[in-house]
Amino acid sequence: NAGARAAAATTTQEIAALKLELTAAAKATEAAAAAAATREADLQRRVTEAERCVGAAEAAAAVAAAASASIKEKDAAVATAAAAELREVRAETEAQSTRLAELAAALITAEHNASASTAAAAAIQ
Repeated sequence: NAGARAAAATTTQEIAALKLELTAAAKATEAAAAAAATREADLQRRVTEAERCVGAAEAAAAVAAAASASIKEKDAAVATAAAAELREVRAETEAQSTRLAELAAALITAEHNASASTAAAAAIQ
């Protein structure tokens, strides 16, 4: 009888120890699950933030590409206008040079005629 009581007491103690161990394991599992959920939420927040940053970077790249295209178009328009203005200036300069050559030829002719007239007047006298 005493042996059965000792065995029952030992079994009761073992059961109590197992219950404590099971309770501690359950609490540790709950804590680990809570930590995992917190970590998962943090990682999800980081993923969402990274996706937002990627979207913003893509949008900025699109804006930069559009701005670059616009700048290229404006530069091309400026270059075309400058080339047209340069052609006009060259044509005007060429016309002025031609006019100066004509005036110089007229001056030479007038001087020659004046010299011939003077010589003729001198010969007549």
